Amino acid sequence: MDIALVRLPEVDEQAVITLANDPTARRYLAMEGEYTVADHREWVADKERHWAQSGYGVWGVLVDGHYAGWGGLQSWRGADVELAVVLAPRHWGLGRRLGAHFARVAFDDLHLPSVIVLLPTWRKNRRAILRFGFRYDGEDEFQGERFERYRLLREHAGALRRLPRVGEPQRR
Repeated sequence: MDIALVRLPEVDEQAVITLANDPTARRYLAMEGEYTVADHREWVADKERHWAQSGYGVWGVLVDGHYAGWGGLQSWRGADVELAVVLAPRHWGLGRRLGAHFARVAFDDLHLPSVIVLLPTWRKNRRAILRFGFRYDGEDEFQGERFERYRLLREHAGALRRLPRVGEPQRR
């Protein structure tokens, strides 16, 4: 399986729109109404502005050349940086590897002291993020939805930092 990260303008916009409107994936997103072409173009422009201002951002994720989702790092309310991964349900098994990749970018390349992840309050399974060193850090609200915030400090990121980056060979 070949995983590639590409800038969002390079991704087929209809593929992104289809994922954003998928009922299973959409449960994890704070969005109201149908995600449209206009919404998508505004979102991509916003993410590209973030890249220009911050030097980091989110990527489109391709698996064997096909759109699988998006993920990366984005500023969150002040000094926090959110590690976000949104994948089509059939690719949910890649979340760990992508999360590890983006954590290594955050800590090894950008030298950030911590990253956060936001999980819907209704999501009960938190074992994976807790196993990787994230700790509960409060709640946030975004577009009317409540999320639990978990923080990973650089010094507690050993488990994630041992996993290969995207583009590196996987250890068996």
